[in-house]
Amino acid sequence: MMWLNDVDVSVHLASLNLVLSIVTDRSKNQKFGLVCIYGDPYHRTTSSIWQNVAHFVYYNGNLPVLCIGDMNDLLYDSDKSSPNINRSRMFAFRSLIKNCGLFDIGFSGPAYTWTNRRFS
Repeated sequence: MMWLNDVDVSVHLASLNLVLSIVTDRSKNQKFGLVCIYGDPYHRTTSSIWQNVAHFVYYNGNLPVLCIGDMNDLLYDSDKSSPNINRSRMFAFRSLIKNCGLFDIGFSGPAYTWTNRRFS
């Protein structure tokens, strides 16, 4: 997007796990919020990431928001192949999704993209 002359990207926050920006298409006079996430795999900063996302969405409530990336969190038990699930973290993630008005558009392809060196 950034290489197009009619598109401006204004970064509001950038960190190792998060980029929050406003994208403006001047040719169509359209704006949207863009949230790019790589969730903390160790969950040391997960609550801070979600808090920043929630504030960004709230303060830009007049704009549609596209949230993309690897959240490193679960919406449903079935999103994990193991029964070991941190339910409080899962419910907190669901709450964020609901409170921000976001929704999961799903995916196509294999449910799990890793193999743990098991080639079967």
